[in-house]
Amino acid sequence: MIRALSRYVVLVHCAQSRRTYTSVIKACAKSEPADLALACEAADKMMSAKVSLDVYSLTELLRCCARANPPRADVAENVFRTHVRPKSLHDHVKWALEESVGAQHAFSLMSWARSKYPRRT
Repeated sequence: MIRALSRYVVLVHCAQSRRTYTSVIKACAKSEPADLALACEAADKMMSAKVSLDVYSLTELLRCCARANPPRADVAENVFRTHVRPKSLHDHVKWALEESVGAQHAFSLMSWARSKYPRRT
């Protein structure tokens, strides 16, 4: 049921709000195994609707990569590098990144992002 409803939201564009797209991505991450294809489709539709990924949607998309069968660390790294923004440098994103690519690689990716977006004083 969730899959059918999620596919309807993604394909029909019935709601173009960040909350709706994030809910679809979260439902994909919570399914067993995670539906990475549908989550990526929702993220693509979100971006084409000029709705950017925020901390919540990025976190859920990374979790989806970790919980896919097989887990997709390569997709998680690409998603992170593509969608990270200064406000995305958040503990929840870091934890989801660790879950999807491993702690050591997540540390290097977060370091890369922090050098790309240094904190303003």
